[in-house]
Formats: sequence, structure tokens, C-alpha cells
Amino acid sequence: MYPVAWSRFRKASKIIERVLYNFSMCLMVAFFLFPVVWMILTSFKPAKEAFRIPPSLVFQPTLNNYREVFGPRFEGGRLLPVFLPNSLVVTITTTAVVIVLALLAGYALTRFDFRGRKPLTFFIIATRMLPPIGSVIPLFFMMNDLRLLDTRLALILVHTALSLPLAIWILLGFIQGIPKEIEECAIVDGCSRIGVLWRIIMPLSAPGLVAASIFTFIFTWNDFQIALFLTRAKAKTLPLLALSFQTIEEGVVWGPMAAGGTLIMIPMILFVLLAQKYIIKGLTLGGVKG
Repeated sequence: MYPVAWSRFRKASKIIERVLYNFSMCLMVAFFLFPVVWMILTSFKPAKEAFRIPPSLVFQPTLNNYREVFGPRFEGGRLLPVFLPNSLVVTITTTAVVIVLALLAGYALTRFDFRGRKPLTFFIIATRMLPPIGSVIPLFFMMNDLRLLDTRLALILVHTALSLPLAIWILLGFIQGIPKEIEECAIVDGCSRIGVLWRIIMPLSAPGLVAASIFTFIFTWNDFQIALFLTRAKAKTLPLLALSFQTIEEGVVWGPMAAGGTLIMIPMILFVLLAQKYIIKGLTLGGVKG
């Protein structure tokens, strides 16, 4: 009798444990998704509905907020003519430069034995521990002295410097996992170092390259603080679009602001959905070995 009762108790406890686990996961997902869902709902609400207390979940949706984003109402705040090209140029250029430099640096740190290699590797990774906002003031004075304030080049240089350590850290693990014997065979057959890097290292470390590209793209695309300090009008990026929806007469115009945030968020959601397996693989295999 006791073994049967014990077996039933264990089955019941496992069912309860699974139910509690699933319930807690649902609560956690709902907690993190609530601001995103609320922003999307607000982007479709009329102006009166956005300020209704208590908030209403059933309302007549409108696209006026999205028309405000694309319209000429806010000076310098149009999405397509100013903000979008700047974000695209800065993000794509930064990602390309970071991937090239990270691949070269990762290959050099894993294949060449030189004095100070391990301290240099640790120093590169340690620089990522500094919060980006902590370096904004010296970067501002540096770019001001170089006369690069409010330029795309300034944003590209800064984001490259900030994103490069993480990209190197991700690629180190992938390159270390490639057997050296493959490269030696290619060199014996007459392949140069550049040929080995192009024909062997790049194809075999493709998941790491994709993961590093995604993280660099997301960090650059979503940056607000650095762009706020280093730009004025010409080089503003999409995250600064939110500042265009604050007026002295009306205060914060929440509907268009939510619409702009929704549009900015769409590319990142697509990136994560299409390449999430590369993100996970890049984090798990991107550890630095001794």
C-alpha cells in the first residue's frame, strides 16, 4: 500500500511542480512583455483614449499616430528624411567594420603566440565592463576637438570602439574550436594566411560572425545616450525620434511617440526571431579559453 501511495504522491508532486513552473514562466513573460504590448496598443489609440483613466482595452483603432510620425508636424522630426538614413548608415557601417576587425583580432589572438597575448585578451574583454554612458563626456570633448560632433562618422567610430570587445569575445571561442590541422593542410597546399582566413576560418565560424553581427546591430540601432550627446540635428538617429514628440504647448504626445517606438522596435524583433539560434550558440561557444 505504501509504495503505491508514494508513487501516486510523486506523480502528483511532479504535476504540481510542472504547473507551478509553467505558471511562473507565464507571469515572467507577461511582466516583460506588458510594456511592449501597452506601447503597441497606445500607438493605435486616439488622443483621448491614451489619457483615459482607467485605461480602456476596447477602443476604435486609428492610424493618425503613425501619420504624425511620417508627417511634417515636428521640426526635424520626420522619420524617413532624417532619422532613418542616419540609423541605417551608422548601424550597417559599424556592423561591417566591427565584424572585419573582430575576425582579424580573434584570429591573431588564437593562432599567433606573442608576448602579452593573454593580458591583451583580458584587457580587450575588460573594456566591455565599462558602461557606455561612463565614457560619453570624454568622447564628447574628443569629437569636439576633432570637429566631428553631429556627424555620422563620430557615431560610427564610437560604436565601433564600444562593440568591438564583445564581438572579439564571441569569435574567440569559435576560432579556438577550429582544428589547427585544417589550416596546416591548407598552408601545405599553398594557401596563404589570408586565404586560410577567407576560405576556412570564415565559413567555419559563420555562426559566430552572425551572432556578433546581430549583437552589434542591436546595440548600435537602439543606442540613445551616445547619439543624444554626440548629435545635434544632422546626424540624429531613430531612438532620438522620441524627443521630437515633446512640445511646450502639448507636453508629451504619447500616441505618436508610441508609434515611433513601435516602428523602431520592429527590425529588432525580426532579427531576434530569425537568428535566435545563432545568438544562443554565439553566447555558449563564445567563451575565452585559457
